[in-house]
Amino acid sequence: MINGKIKALMKFDYYSMKVLYITIAVMIVSGSFVALGTAAATGKAVTGMNGIMCSIATVLLSTVFAYDNYKGIGSYRRAMPFEIEEHVRSRYMPAVFLAAFSVVIQLLMTIAGLLIHGSTAEGFSGQLGAAMVFIFFYSSVFAILFYPLVYKFGYRKLSLLGGIIGMIIMFSGLAISVASLLIVYADDDINYAEDITFIIPLPVAVLIMIALIVLYYLSYKLSVRFAKTSDEWSC
Repeated sequence: MINGKIKALMKFDYYSMKVLYITIAVMIVSGSFVALGTAAATGKAVTGMNGIMCSIATVLLSTVFAYDNYKGIGSYRRAMPFEIEEHVRSRYMPAVFLAAFSVVIQLLMTIAGLLIHGSTAEGFSGQLGAAMVFIFFYSSVFAILFYPLVYKFGYRKLSLLGGIIGMIIMFSGLAISVASLLIVYADDDINYAEDITFIIPLPVAVLIMIALIVLYYLSYKLSVRFAKTSDEWSC
């Protein structure tokens, strides 16, 4: 899936915007400490702050397209002896890695918290399933929706639209993050907490994440198709 050419393109992006990639990694790790603390204190699994952190991170990651317009970087990149599919895949792979990294870090932090707490709360598996789905969704959905549009119309034309889509996703992620914590720490006599607890059975959660992976693939194929017919990528 990742040949030497794609690695070279990914390294080109990384060394061009190293601070961005490091910042994204720090955001995801720091956001997952809420899951660690919650699991350690209550034995429950929550999305925590990574709902908002992942949604911000995936929007930030898309700004590598903006860098293409800086000092002819995009023209230089497209002039490299690579196929269009390799260029597109090199932009999708960091987004896929971000989603996988977010899920793994969240899972490890939750397990570490459980080891501290010593036991799991009632309904833990369903809580974990919901947390994994939300994390994977918010670290994926922006790339799935926005990247094909970038290859169709160009980043400069869509930067405002991308900002609007990103803001909607980020506010949604913030709502999920806050709600997941309010539900966990609500007093037992508050009935709404029991009614809206985020529960997704693990098998269903796995199926949902597989569906998101399929959407990722379809988004990638659509981006390749758009890139091949785009004037911006005809050079």
